[in-house]
Amino acid sequence: MLENIKRLCALQGLTIQQLEDRAQISAGTIGRWGRDGKLMPSVDKVKRVADTLGVTVDELLKEVDAAAAASSTEGTSGEVPA
Repeated sequence: MLENIKRLCALQGLTIQQLEDRAQISAGTIGRWGRDGKLMPSVDKVKRVADTLGVTVDELLKEVDAAAAASSTEGTSGEVPA
């Protein structure tokens, strides 16, 4: 999930700190979700992060392979390839 959050933040030009502020989550919390796997976010916090990023909870939680993640950050002009 943390990798998805980082990727979505990058696509929107946000830092994790800005996301935490907008989602009203304590500073440093999101980074701790992925560090050791011991801190599990509440459903409410996951929903706030998803809403702030404009995605569904499912999109935030789904596994994304490296190739798909890389291609989703390239060519984000909104143009459809021919």
